[in-house]
Amino acid sequence: MRRVALTVPSVVVAGIGVATIVFTERWQWGAALVVLAVLLAGLRLGFSGRAGLRRSDQTDSVTVDGGRSAGTVVGSGVVITGDGSTVTVQLREQTVVEVAVPDTVAGLERVLFDPVVGPDLSLVGSWLRPDAGVVVPEPRAEVEALVRWCTAERGPVVRLVCGAGGQGKTHLAGQVCQTLRDRGWLAGVVGLPSPAWQTVTQADVARGGVQGARARRDLRRVAELTAGVRAAVRLRVRTLLVVDYAENAAAVVAKLLDTIAEAGAFGWVRVLLLARSEVGWFDELAVEHRWHDWVHPQPMRLGALSQGWDADRLQVVWRRAVEAFARQARRAGLSVPAGLPQRVEVPRRGFETTLDLYAAALTAVLDAADGSGGVRVVGMRWWGCCGMSSVRCRHGCGRRGSMWTGWGRRGRWRR
Repeated sequence: MRRVALTVPSVVVAGIGVATIVFTERWQWGAALVVLAVLLAGLRLGFSGRAGLRRSDQTDSVTVDGGRSAGTVVGSGVVITGDGSTVTVQLREQTVVEVAVPDTVAGLERVLFDPVVGPDLSLVGSWLRPDAGVVVPEPRAEVEALVRWCTAERGPVVRLVCGAGGQGKTHLAGQVCQTLRDRGWLAGVVGLPSPAWQTVTQADVARGGVQGARARRDLRRVAELTAGVRAAVRLRVRTLLVVDYAENAAAVVAKLLDTIAEAGAFGWVRVLLLARSEVGWFDELAVEHRWHDWVHPQPMRLGALSQGWDADRLQVVWRRAVEAFARQARRAGLSVPAGLPQRVEVPRRGFETTLDLYAAALTAVLDAADGSGGVRVVGMRWWGCCGMSSVRCRHGCGRRGSMWTGWGRRGRWRR
């Protein structure tokens, strides 16, 4: 039997090797060509996947001279490279930003996450913020589900939580982050560069004013995120990155997933996306992206906290919320009648969102409070509940459905 030798390149773990595949005459050349096509596809994936930030639509891998690692040309010619200890962003071979890869966990935390700024409790609207600590959070099954996803040995890297405004997405993410931090993780909300960073030019960077500052800030943030992801792998630190309003940053999230792939950080980094809807952008990650297999295809949908509660459970939570806001109001100098939680009934209209429930409880406290102690109602963010009408009319805060910001001390209006 005659033997035909065909030598083709093939991808091996360490790089590119050469393999010899032997066919017999019984093989059809068509089958041989199919095998060859598969191997060449693997070769192409190996070349494009190993260098720099992984490809999105306008990314080409290049090799940067000077002993530095392979880099990536993105969009208008932004090159991201590094030598293992630094991440460098270049424009037309000129270094624009250079960020050191953190070598400590504390340094990694500083690079990834912005400093936490607590709420201003002199503004009554801030009492509704998850980080204000005014109300003890009710347990949600979604918290445990997301913690299990993060801590599983295998599974997707990216998950999306969808819900209307006011359903508690940020609060949910905060509970997940705290649970993971208690287990030794780094976790928090991560700031992303604007989508325009991929088209930044030298002229943009050199420009003065707000536009130039934004361009330089965006490129620095790209370098910081790249350095942070690489450091998570080097330091072997499990990390959760929370991206709020992800629907406004789909292209940037896609690049972040590329960065995680390039760094080999699939086992160390998880990304939790928060958005009001998945329509019009999520398919770019879950279906079209090169690494879509690492994206959970089904969003977790977050409804109102009170969904499915019976009347007794709702009454208990309502009274807890009223009591919590009453305590805070007294600390703010308001006179709140004793026993208020037992006297205020749960509104019969129901609550479409989690915010509706807690804002209605706060409204009940404000309506019952005597504000003569030098604290004025300037208001809080509210979406059309007539329960606020008495407060608005008494203090002249504006028409129904307007946006307010809080309480002002010493008679000063806060805007």
